[in-house]
Amino acid sequence: MKDLSLVLKNKKMAILDQRYMEKFFDKKMPKYFSDFKKLISLRIDDRSSAQFKKAIKYSIRYLDKSNNIIKKSIRGNVPSLDTTYEAVIANEVLKTLDKQGFNRGKLQVNKPIDYFPKLRMILYESYPGTPLTEFIRRKVPAINDHIIRSAKWLLKLHSYKLKIGKLKTYKREKDEARYFIMNFRKYYPEIVDKSKLILKKVLEIKKTISPEIKKKAILIHGDYNPYNIIINDFNLNKLAAIDFGNAWRFDPLADVGNFLIQLELLFWQGLVMDKKYLEKLKRNFLAQYLKGLKGNKKKIMQRINLYQVWWAMQVTSYNVVIWPTYQARKRIVRGLIPLAQRLLKKL
Repeated sequence: MKDLSLVLKNKKMAILDQRYMEKFFDKKMPKYFSDFKKLISLRIDDRSSAQFKKAIKYSIRYLDKSNNIIKKSIRGNVPSLDTTYEAVIANEVLKTLDKQGFNRGKLQVNKPIDYFPKLRMILYESYPGTPLTEFIRRKVPAINDHIIRSAKWLLKLHSYKLKIGKLKTYKREKDEARYFIMNFRKYYPEIVDKSKLILKKVLEIKKTISPEIKKKAILIHGDYNPYNIIINDFNLNKLAAIDFGNAWRFDPLADVGNFLIQLELLFWQGLVMDKKYLEKLKRNFLAQYLKGLKGNKKKIMQRINLYQVWWAMQVTSYNVVIWPTYQARKRIVRGLIPLAQRLLKKL
């Protein structure tokens, strides 16, 4: 196969080109599927939400060595040009977790295939299921079971204390804080001064604990939220976490703070209007996670609250950019910024 760049002569991306990808799968897949004999068909579905990165679904049918027709649903992700490492680390994490037992049982991840540098693309098998967000919105009877299982998945990840991925440094956090302010200044300038005060206080605390975090940092998911938790369609007692492009070596309690804020966000986005219901889910998740931890629970909660403040600022920064109307931004700002202030008083 000739070495093609991402963009072909016809200006279509290689990963979206039917002929190119048929040849690609026919040549590459025997290495990853031992029963693979010959590709029969390929359907390409571009599910990208942004032009600067790509998310593709490949539906393939192939003939195995016993001449049976096998169907596979495969996902391909190509990150933006300046974040190629996200695909590299996601592939490394998936392969590591697959070997650690996340390929079986009730707590799982996608089955990894590989990272392909020439295409800057990571491939993995789709997980058959529905995002936890949908179960939360529908208030299904077993929602608390799903929430508890989500906490168990996270606790299992953190219990391995894996030392892979880049270390998230205090310098990186300062850079991120500047990015938050930049977004606020451009899209919601009314909260710039208030946000600066919140972030200044948070960074002061983070600076004091930075040496401890650096020493004890382990692999975290980095974006653990209900959209990235998939409930198995065929067995509701199973779930998988997906999307490891933001995985870092960092404080595991950051994942907990993120999940709690993402539940809160569902209310301020208008997706779930029952606040008491969401608060109950947050308590159940937190109780299950804390049950598996040793140590001073008061100090642990202070750390989780610190990360909730951080994620409230980060999530608000992101949402003021993506929501097209001022009213939609206003609702989120008026929900999450006061929450960050209240949590900051507990530190």
